[in-house]
Amino acid sequence: METFIKWAFKSFQRNLAYRLEYFVSIFNALLYIFIFTSVWKALFPETGTRFGMSRQLMINYAVFVTLIKTTLVKSRDLIGERVRSGEIALDLIKPFPLPLMTLADAIGSVIFQIFSRSIPLILVSVLIFHITSPAGMDSFFFLSYLLAFLIFNSILFIFGVASFYITENFPLWLLNSAGISLLSGSIIPLEILPVVVRKIALFTPYPYIFYIPTMKLLRNEYPIDYAILRQVLCLCITYGIGLAMYQAGKRRLQIQGG
Repeated sequence: METFIKWAFKSFQRNLAYRLEYFVSIFNALLYIFIFTSVWKALFPETGTRFGMSRQLMINYAVFVTLIKTTLVKSRDLIGERVRSGEIALDLIKPFPLPLMTLADAIGSVIFQIFSRSIPLILVSVLIFHITSPAGMDSFFFLSYLLAFLIFNSILFIFGVASFYITENFPLWLLNSAGISLLSGSIIPLEILPVVVRKIALFTPYPYIFYIPTMKLLRNEYPIDYAILRQVLCLCITYGIGLAMYQAGKRRLQIQGG
């Protein structure tokens, strides 16, 4: 446990060191919120609803899904970097398992994002975008958010472990980014997508990362019990796939270089 905490703290410190990246990320998040709140204001009537959602709900959705995405999404391919540098050879013989190492790294990053980015973004959004207080801020939301974090980390672990099998896993990260953009609800809520695309999305892990927690936050009547069960199932599947790939990949991993 002490090693786990130290690795998480190291990840937190690393995020704290890059100040320019911090301010750029804040600006990007605000720009994202501004663009999509403007789009929803133009597309949705001031009164009434479209696709079962009002204009204010869509504005709130754009803000809160961005906040959740800001805390979870990270671009660092920890395993891939260590495979390419050869450090993975030392990681595999350490008593601290690699899956726990990546989880600790992700926890440190998320804690940093929550305190350094989400809180300022919330304050700015209240002043500029006039968001209303979320209806579903309760224990079920935090459970859904925790599961979303674990699912997202499991997906990153799968794509990271893929570097055990292929020389360059960058195309897989592009595929993951495309899945997040199209199927997770991080840009467009699932209600607005065509029915076929919506059904396909629900068979992928992506909606359970951003769409489900955001809808629970905005709609207290959202059927969260069923959604949480699906999140748990999704976590078991993604974690199982990642662990199987990791165990098989260790036996065939070849480290090149000096």
